[in-house]
Amino acid sequence: MSEIEKLERQFSEAIDNKNKIEIALKITKASYFDDFEKSRFYAIEIITLSVREKNRYLMARGLSYLGTALGNMDILNKSLICFKKAMEIFQEINDLEKVCFSCNNLGYSYLRTSNYKKALLYFQQGLEIAEEHEYLQIGAVILQNIGQLYAHISDLEKAMDYYLKALKLYETDPEYYITNLAIVYSSIGGLQKSLRNYEKSVYYHQKSLEIYQKINDDLGIAGQMCNLGSIFHIQNKTDKAIKYLNSALEKAEQLNNLEFIQVTCNNLGTFYLSLKNYDMAISYLLKALQIAEGIGNLLSSFDNYQLIGEIYLKKGDLHKCSEYLHKALNLIGKVKDLEFIQKLYRSLSELNYSMKNYRESLDYFKKSMEIKEKYFDESRNRQINEMEIKYEVEKKQKEAKIAKAEAEMYRLKNIELEKAYQQIEKEKNKTDHLLLTILPAKVALELKNYGYSLPHSYENVTVYISEFRLFEDIQRNFTAEEIIRHLNEIFEIFDENFEKMNSEKIKTFGDRYLAVSGMPMEDENHALNILKAARKNLDFIDKRNEELGLNWEINIGIHSGKVIGGIVGVKKYLYDIFGDTINTAARILEYGQPMKLNFSHTTYNLVSDYIKNPEFKETEVRGKGKMGIYSIR
Repeated sequence: MSEIEKLERQFSEAIDNKNKIEIALKITKASYFDDFEKSRFYAIEIITLSVREKNRYLMARGLSYLGTALGNMDILNKSLICFKKAMEIFQEINDLEKVCFSCNNLGYSYLRTSNYKKALLYFQQGLEIAEEHEYLQIGAVILQNIGQLYAHISDLEKAMDYYLKALKLYETDPEYYITNLAIVYSSIGGLQKSLRNYEKSVYYHQKSLEIYQKINDDLGIAGQMCNLGSIFHIQNKTDKAIKYLNSALEKAEQLNNLEFIQVTCNNLGTFYLSLKNYDMAISYLLKALQIAEGIGNLLSSFDNYQLIGEIYLKKGDLHKCSEYLHKALNLIGKVKDLEFIQKLYRSLSELNYSMKNYRESLDYFKKSMEIKEKYFDESRNRQINEMEIKYEVEKKQKEAKIAKAEAEMYRLKNIELEKAYQQIEKEKNKTDHLLLTILPAKVALELKNYGYSLPHSYENVTVYISEFRLFEDIQRNFTAEEIIRHLNEIFEIFDENFEKMNSEKIKTFGDRYLAVSGMPMEDENHALNILKAARKNLDFIDKRNEELGLNWEINIGIHSGKVIGGIVGVKKYLYDIFGDTINTAARILEYGQPMKLNFSHTTYNLVSDYIKNPEFKETEVRGKGKMGIYSIR
């Protein structure tokens, strides 16, 4: 008989309500992570018995446990209700440590629903209590969760800062906080992976693994092995990747943890796919798919259908490809992830093209582009939202400091009162200045005051424009469907090249591609960023021409200067740009050499330390007079 079964028997035999509550508390805690339904059932028993005993403290604890159980079951709206009610009771009975725990529970629940503003509000409230009363354990947990929040909104520097603060507290008593240490080491390892510091990522995940091995936590061991296998995969350390991923799968199978088995099989499937071992990739992905279908994970099922179909397309098995892609298509009404949907439409377009169903191929291609644009818009809106969150975070932190200063002011006497007031005014001015530096001044102030942004001038920006040389001749040699497919493949690589170089795609129009660096976020290397990305574009075109036996060439124009742009719209924010800098880049494109980086003297001055012996010519340019144009390859 297991320990939980013994406790359940004691509960059923107990007569005294207080005794029943104590046993129910033990059962609820013991079944936290293994049996959510059991944890929920006994949490309700705690609440019911506490009401009979008129014990509000135990009722609040029961509500907290019920909120946790419901959260584990992904019933987040009811989970939030329980946590809020528990917090109200703890506040009434003045149990500040439990209020602090409730703040963390509410913050984490809002974090899971991506309501970052409310999550941060509760985390900060809990952290203030923890720091004031030296509740080290819950304080460290909140710091760690704030780090996770910042990681979610891509503020990796602040995420690392909070993780390290949590780590410092845990290291004050490493034996007591041993599990917390393992978790925060893993979080830091994940952050280092996002920052592409792979050696540091390996270091922290190995420290986490060592702790889990020390405390014999098999699930933790499996998780860190999976993380390490994933990093070794990125580093092309094939033998190590296989070793760790297989070890993770073996552990997960020993534990019979279906969700973890599914995740690990997915990782192994994508690993073998990268090695072009399609049969092994399919075998693992089918195993992951079977589990996803069994546990009702629609998003994972959808992704697996699409990926398996894509592999069969690579193998040339169009029948099997069609079978799995259409299974994914049947789930499309239940899937909200636009990136997954866009990938499916793109695969269906390629499938139909291979089957010579050009009309269907074009239809799916258009759907793919529509979803891609929608996803792009949502990504931009998400970035705006993240910037607003960062703005409000700094504002609340400064306001909290000012509030404390004001409280102190009222305790001062006579002359000291005026001195304190002047200091507060100074702090307020600093706060306003800091908040206006989080966003471009006009954008921040106009969004704050009016809910929209007027165009903003950016002084130091480099603009890239490219188009295909003799594109009308190219069009004569290909069908419309083929032209669209070629442009899509090329522009997707261009997108990646500019993103890697901290540059921003603005738009494409026909065969033209427009990108910038230096806006909306300033970057002193804006000119160098554009040249590096543009050179990658040329290398890609050369390689593609060689592989496909084509002779496509692009003309490129690059110029640096002032650009007008910013957030456009009220309900749906987008960036757009205009100004003479764009016109000049277009003229350079027109008069420059094909398959070379053609740029102005202004741009050359910004990158001259990095370029040797560029070609130079001075030519009469339409609408500009004589202009010097530099060219390199």
